[in-house]
Amino acid sequence: PAPPWFRGALRKCGRRCEARGLDSVQTMIRWLLLAASASAAENGLARLPPLGWRSWNLYGGNVNQTLIEGIMASMVRRSSRYTVDGVPTSLCDLGFCDVGLDDNWQACGRHGEGGYTYHDEEGNPLVNSERFPSMKSMTSYAHSLGLTAGWYGNNCICSEKKTGDRRFYAGDVRAMREMGFDSWKLDGCGAQTDMQLWSDLIQATPATT
Repeated sequence: PAPPWFRGALRKCGRRCEARGLDSVQTMIRWLLLAASASAAENGLARLPPLGWRSWNLYGGNVNQTLIEGIMASMVRRSSRYTVDGVPTSLCDLGFCDVGLDDNWQACGRHGEGGYTYHDEEGNPLVNSERFPSMKSMTSYAHSLGLTAGWYGNNCICSEKKTGDRRFYAGDVRAMREMGFDSWKLDGCGAQTDMQLWSDLIQATPATT
Protein backbone atom coordinates (compact mmCIF):
# COMPACT_ATOMS: atom_id res chain seq x y z
CA PRO A 1 0.00 0.00 0.00
CA ALA A 2 1.05 3.60 -0.57
CA PRO A 3 2.51 5.40 2.48
CA PRO A 4 0.23 7.89 4.31
CA TRP A 5 2.07 10.98 3.00
CA PHE A 6 1.60 9.77 -0.59
CA ARG A 7 -2.10 9.05 -0.09
CA GLY A 8 -2.51 12.50 1.45
CA ALA A 9 -0.82 14.18 -1.52
CA LEU A 10 -3.04 12.23 -3.88
CA ARG A 11 -6.18 13.34 -2.02
CA LYS A 12 -5.09 16.98 -2.24
CA CYS A 13 -4.42 16.60 -5.94
CA GLY A 14 -7.98 15.33 -6.50
CA ARG A 15 -9.43 15.84 -9.96
CA ARG A 16 -6.25 17.33 -11.37
CA CYS A 17 -4.56 13.96 -10.94
CA GLU A 18 -7.56 12.21 -12.44
CA ALA A 19 -7.47 14.51 -15.44
CA ARG A 20 -3.76 13.89 -15.96
CA GLY A 21 -4.14 10.14 -15.56
CA LEU A 22 -2.01 7.74 -13.55
CA ASP A 23 1.19 8.19 -15.56
CA SER A 24 2.55 10.92 -13.29
CA VAL A 25 1.72 8.89 -10.17
CA GLN A 26 3.35 5.78 -11.57
CA THR A 27 6.42 7.76 -12.58
CA MET A 28 6.74 9.13 -9.05
CA ILE A 29 6.54 5.62 -7.59
CA ARG A 30 9.15 4.31 -10.06
CA TRP A 31 11.57 7.06 -9.09
CA LEU A 32 11.04 6.41 -5.40
CA LEU A 33 11.87 2.77 -5.98
CA LEU A 34 14.92 3.67 -8.07
CA ALA A 35 16.18 5.98 -5.36
CA ALA A 36 15.64 3.34 -2.71
CA SER A 37 17.53 0.72 -4.75
CA ALA A 38 20.72 2.80 -5.05
CA SER A 39 23.25 2.61 -2.24
CA ALA A 40 23.32 5.92 -0.41
CA ALA A 41 26.47 7.99 -0.87
CA GLU A 42 27.28 9.24 2.62
CA ASN A 43 29.14 12.40 1.64
CA GLY A 44 27.29 14.88 3.85
CA LEU A 45 25.26 16.26 0.94
CA ALA A 46 21.47 16.23 0.52
CA ARG A 47 20.77 15.38 4.14
CA LEU A 48 18.24 18.21 3.87
CA PRO A 49 16.50 19.41 0.70
CA PRO A 50 18.70 21.91 -1.15
CA LEU A 51 17.60 25.54 -0.93
CA GLY A 52 17.81 27.71 -4.00
CA TRP A 53 16.29 28.57 -7.36
CA ARG A 54 15.78 26.64 -10.61
CA SER A 55 15.15 28.14 -14.02
CA TRP A 56 12.26 25.92 -15.13
CA ASN A 57 9.89 27.19 -12.46
CA LEU A 58 9.98 30.71 -13.90
CA TYR A 59 11.37 30.61 -17.44
CA GLY A 60 10.74 27.09 -18.74
CA GLY A 61 12.96 26.58 -21.78
CA ASN A 62 13.59 30.31 -22.33
CA VAL A 63 17.04 30.36 -20.75
CA ASN A 64 20.49 31.66 -21.63
CA GLN A 65 23.77 32.39 -19.88
CA THR A 66 23.16 36.11 -19.39
CA LEU A 67 19.81 35.41 -17.74
CA ILE A 68 21.21 32.78 -15.36
CA GLU A 69 24.16 34.96 -14.37
CA GLY A 70 21.72 37.78 -13.64
CA ILE A 71 19.77 35.48 -11.34
CA MET A 72 23.01 34.52 -9.59
CA ALA A 73 23.77 38.17 -8.91
CA SER A 74 20.24 38.68 -7.58
CA MET A 75 20.59 35.81 -5.11
CA VAL A 76 23.38 37.59 -3.24
CA ARG A 77 22.17 41.18 -3.65
CA ARG A 78 21.33 43.00 -0.42
CA SER A 79 18.82 45.82 -0.53
CA SER A 80 17.14 48.07 2.00
CA ARG A 81 13.86 46.90 0.48
CA TYR A 82 14.41 43.42 1.93
CA THR A 83 15.53 43.30 5.54
CA VAL A 84 15.60 40.93 8.49
CA ASP A 85 15.50 42.73 11.84
CA GLY A 86 16.31 45.91 9.96
CA VAL A 87 19.41 44.47 8.27
CA PRO A 88 19.52 44.29 4.43
CA THR A 89 19.45 40.58 3.62
CA SER A 90 19.94 38.53 0.46
CA LEU A 91 18.35 35.21 -0.39
CA CYS A 92 21.72 33.55 0.06
CA ASP A 93 22.00 35.09 3.54
CA LEU A 94 18.85 33.08 4.32
CA GLY A 95 20.38 29.85 2.98
CA PHE A 96 19.08 29.95 -0.60
CA CYS A 97 22.49 29.69 -2.22
CA ASP A 98 22.02 27.31 -5.15
CA VAL A 99 21.11 28.39 -8.70
CA GLY A 100 20.02 25.54 -10.94
CA LEU A 101 20.00 25.63 -14.73
CA ASP A 102 17.18 23.39 -15.92
CA ASP A 103 16.22 22.07 -19.37
CA ASN A 104 16.99 23.53 -22.82
CA TRP A 105 20.71 24.23 -22.40
CA GLN A 106 21.31 21.43 -24.89
CA ALA A 107 21.82 21.57 -28.66
CA CYS A 108 18.63 19.57 -29.12
CA GLY A 109 18.40 17.87 -32.50
CA ARG A 110 19.60 14.65 -34.13
CA HIS A 111 23.32 13.95 -33.79
CA GLY A 112 25.58 11.21 -35.10
CA GLU A 113 24.65 7.94 -36.75
CA GLY A 114 22.49 7.06 -33.78
CA GLY A 115 20.40 10.21 -34.11
CA TYR A 116 21.00 11.15 -30.48
CA THR A 117 19.06 14.14 -29.20
CA TYR A 118 21.92 15.97 -27.50
CA HIS A 119 24.95 13.65 -27.39
CA ASP A 120 27.66 12.77 -29.88
CA GLU A 121 28.66 9.19 -30.68
CA GLU A 122 31.24 9.17 -27.84
CA GLY A 123 28.56 10.04 -25.29
CA ASN A 124 29.49 13.68 -24.76
CA PRO A 125 26.59 16.09 -24.16
CA LEU A 126 26.27 18.92 -26.71
CA VAL A 127 25.67 22.43 -25.40
CA ASN A 128 23.74 25.09 -27.30
CA SER A 129 26.67 27.52 -27.49
CA GLU A 130 24.49 30.37 -28.75
CA ARG A 131 22.53 30.30 -25.51
CA PHE A 132 25.47 29.29 -23.29
CA PRO A 133 28.82 30.41 -24.72
CA SER A 134 30.75 29.15 -21.67
CA MET A 135 29.27 26.94 -18.99
CA LYS A 136 32.60 26.99 -17.17
CA SER A 137 32.56 30.78 -16.93
CA MET A 138 28.99 30.68 -15.65
CA THR A 139 29.72 28.21 -12.85
CA SER A 140 32.92 30.07 -11.95
CA TYR A 141 30.85 33.23 -11.61
CA ALA A 142 28.47 31.39 -9.27
CA HIS A 143 31.37 30.20 -7.13
CA SER A 144 32.85 33.72 -6.98
CA LEU A 145 29.57 34.85 -5.41
CA GLY A 146 29.57 32.06 -2.84
CA LEU A 147 26.86 30.13 -4.68
CA THR A 148 26.63 26.59 -5.99
CA ALA A 149 25.55 25.81 -9.54
CA GLY A 150 23.12 23.03 -10.40
CA TRP A 151 22.72 21.34 -13.78
CA TYR A 152 20.05 19.24 -15.47
CA GLY A 153 20.25 15.96 -17.39
CA ASN A 154 18.61 12.85 -18.80
CA ASN A 155 16.37 14.85 -21.07
CA CYS A 156 16.04 17.32 -23.92
CA ILE A 157 12.45 18.59 -23.53
CA CYS A 158 11.47 14.96 -22.82
CA SER A 159 12.71 13.69 -26.18
CA GLU A 160 15.84 11.73 -25.20
CA LYS A 161 15.19 7.98 -25.46
CA LYS A 162 18.40 6.38 -26.83
CA THR A 163 21.15 7.08 -24.34
CA GLY A 164 20.93 4.18 -21.89
CA ASP A 165 24.45 2.96 -22.67
CA ARG A 166 27.14 3.51 -20.04
CA ARG A 167 29.18 5.84 -22.28
CA PHE A 168 26.42 8.47 -22.12
CA TYR A 169 26.38 8.38 -18.31
CA ALA A 170 30.17 8.69 -18.29
CA GLY A 171 30.16 11.54 -20.81
CA ASP A 172 27.59 13.47 -18.81
CA VAL A 173 29.49 13.07 -15.54
CA ARG A 174 32.78 14.16 -17.18
CA ALA A 175 31.06 17.25 -18.58
CA MET A 176 29.48 18.04 -15.21
CA ARG A 177 32.89 17.95 -13.54
CA GLU A 178 34.75 19.80 -16.32
CA MET A 179 32.15 22.58 -16.46
CA GLY A 180 32.21 23.03 -12.70
CA PHE A 181 28.64 22.16 -11.74
CA ASP A 182 28.03 21.14 -8.14
CA SER A 183 24.82 19.12 -8.44
CA TRP A 184 22.51 17.56 -10.95
CA LYS A 185 18.77 17.27 -11.37
CA LEU A 186 17.83 14.14 -13.32
CA ASP A 187 14.50 13.94 -15.11
CA GLY A 188 12.45 10.76 -15.22
CA CYS A 189 11.46 10.89 -18.88
CA GLY A 190 14.89 10.12 -20.34
CA ALA A 191 16.74 6.84 -20.83
CA GLN A 192 19.39 7.17 -18.10
CA THR A 193 17.62 5.92 -14.98
CA ASP A 194 20.30 3.73 -13.36
CA MET A 195 20.75 5.68 -10.13
CA GLN A 196 23.48 3.38 -8.83
CA LEU A 197 25.55 3.93 -11.99
CA TRP A 198 25.10 7.69 -11.67
CA SER A 199 26.27 7.54 -8.06
CA ASP A 200 29.25 5.33 -8.84
CA LEU A 201 30.47 7.49 -11.72
CA ILE A 202 30.04 10.77 -9.87
CA GLN A 203 31.99 9.46 -6.88
CA ALA A 204 34.70 8.04 -9.16
CA THR A 205 35.11 11.28 -11.14
CA PRO A 206 36.83 13.99 -9.11
CA ALA A 207 35.80 17.61 -9.40
CA THR A 208 38.17 19.74 -11.47
CA THR A 209 37.45 23.01 -9.65
